[in-house]
Amino acid sequence: MKPIDVLVLGGAGVDTVVYVPELPLPFADTYMVPEITTRAGQTGDFIAVALAALGHRVHHLDAVGDDHEGELVRTLHREAGVPLTEVRQPAGTRRAVNLVDPQGRRLLLLRRHARCRRCRAAVGPGDRARRQGATRACVDHSALRGRAVSAGRTGRYRVDRSAQLGRR
Repeated sequence: MKPIDVLVLGGAGVDTVVYVPELPLPFADTYMVPEITTRAGQTGDFIAVALAALGHRVHHLDAVGDDHEGELVRTLHREAGVPLTEVRQPAGTRRAVNLVDPQGRRLLLLRRHARCRRCRAAVGPGDRARRQGATRACVDHSALRGRAVSAGRTGRYRVDRSAQLGRR
């Protein structure tokens, strides 16, 4: 494997973007919206693709499902020329729905994974801290950290040892 400048850890997924007339959205049975799009690309994907476009040697490592959404993520990386190492995610590829108002503000809806202990615990709409913890726990990044550290030890990747990789 070629040396890399940046290892992007996590943040792969698929977004469905819905443009709404206002947020918060008042209750109604139906809203006609101008556009609904589904696309590969969440924070980690965009960081990896942007850094590669700027000429950096980038590699992306994340949990991706063996599903349609996972194939969208793989295609994004393939077309951008960004290598992607996948840890298979049995619960599927991370998905989000973004409700976006005319001012560009958004409301992000994330899917809970049944296999995630924190997601199962996040049940109450008033329990903000638990909901936030659940959204970050859907993909077991501890598995990714272990893989990145071990890859660095074997010399397959150039890993900045001062980075917060969750050393064991």
